[in-house]
Parts: sequence; C-alpha cells; structure tokens
Amino acid sequence: MVYVAVENAGVPIEGLLALLIAESALDPYAERWGSETRKAQRLIVIQDWTSLQALINDVQPDISFGMSQRIVKYHWEGNGTHTYQNVLAVRKAVFDDPARDVLEAAKRYAFNLSQVGGNILEGLMVYNYGHFASVAERATTTFQAHLASYASALRKAKEILRSIG
Repeated sequence: MVYVAVENAGVPIEGLLALLIAESALDPYAERWGSETRKAQRLIVIQDWTSLQALINDVQPDISFGMSQRIVKYHWEGNGTHTYQNVLAVRKAVFDDPARDVLEAAKRYAFNLSQVGGNILEGLMVYNYGHFASVAERATTTFQAHLASYASALRKAKEILRSIG
C-alpha cells in the first residue's frame, strides 16, 4: 500500500512512512474526535445522532480518521462540512479503503514537498499544519512538540526501511 502510494505520488518513502507513523502509528482505523473520541464511538454505536452532532460542533475541526488523519474539513471524501452525516461518510470511506487514504495522503504530501523545496521534515510539518508555519507559529511550544514528533517518526521510518533492506 505504501509502496504503491509512493510510486504514484512520487514522494520519498521515508517521508510518507514518517507521516503515517506520526499521524496514526500506522493504524488504518485510527480516529480522533478532539478529546472526545471514546464518547463519539459510543454515540455511533447507539446511533444518537443528535448528541453526535453536538459533540462534532464542540470539537470541530479536530476530527480525522485513518492513517493519514486528514481533518474532515479538508478531506478528499465528503463536502468538508461538519454535519454528522458528512463526518460519518468520511469515516466510512477511510475505513473501507485504507489504500486510498494512504494514496491521498501521499498526493497531499507531494504538494507540500513542492512548496518547501523537497525538504522531507519541512514537508511533514506543512502537512501537519495545513500551511507553511509562520515565524510566530514556529516559536510556539506546540510547533516544537509537533516538530519533535515528526523528527522522531522520520527516524523510526528510516530504521524500519533499513531493517527490511
């Protein structure tokens, strides 16, 4: 799946693998509903759509799924809205087709890399932030924590690739 995405999008494998490690620990069924993921999962099970919509209103735009963890607002599936119907459609699409999720992440990452002269780590940070971080954003502890997380994921990706030769 990763190799196909790398070939199709023309991105460095260590970069895409690092992106997937940092975003989801390589879990195709990862999901984030802000800090309310377990509550959202329970609401889905009991089909309490009114409460789910209220939860979505509280945590959006911090709702994402799959290995790529692209937020619903900018997702390849759906219409970008935060209605429970759209959010669930995005969730279903990602969980039903993890390979497409990885391919779409690779395409987005390729675009990010083109914006930063091919710098792998910088491209990862643009993916994470959704834009090139300003000087003020780069000075924040949040940015520094994300940078450390992505740098660690990039080291892990390189170790994985070395181990499989």
